[in-house]
Amino acid sequence: SNNSSLPQQIYDSFNSLILYHFLPAGYPHTVSPTYSQFALYCFFANCAGSAAMVLSTQSLLLAVGVGSATAAPASAAFNWIMKDGIGQLGGVLFASRLGRASGSAASNVDNDPKRWRMASSLCMDASTLLEISSPLFPGYFLPIASIANVGKNIGFFICKCVTRIDTSIYILQ
Repeated sequence: SNNSSLPQQIYDSFNSLILYHFLPAGYPHTVSPTYSQFALYCFFANCAGSAAMVLSTQSLLLAVGVGSATAAPASAAFNWIMKDGIGQLGGVLFASRLGRASGSAASNVDNDPKRWRMASSLCMDASTLLEISSPLFPGYFLPIASIANVGKNIGFFICKCVTRIDTSIYILQ
């Protein structure tokens, strides 16, 4: 009889572990009823985004020549570092410009979070598509990868600004 309750104990322990580590404190009483749908959507969106990132990184590595017998490793490393540096610089310039445009970046994002969430998603998706297409134009690796990296940095920046607003609408207490 004690063994028959063991699966239930394991199930209960697993659920408690999930609730404690992956959901807000006091769940479900501290969030709106639609929070679980939002969390599930975010989970699937993150899984799809991670798969796209793996594919785009693999495409970039192929375009820069990694795995090719004719590619020079130092040149590939230099191009990779340049694309990252240009991407970071582009992201900083965007954040600076947004912060100076008619008020602060926070107020611009706070006024229309849905539009900014869409802009973030479009930046990320277009940048990922650009990276995935990079093997078609290996001679243009640096400009393609740099533009894509600028787009990703802009998308990440916008996403971080909007995430605070997105999640706050589900908090009850």
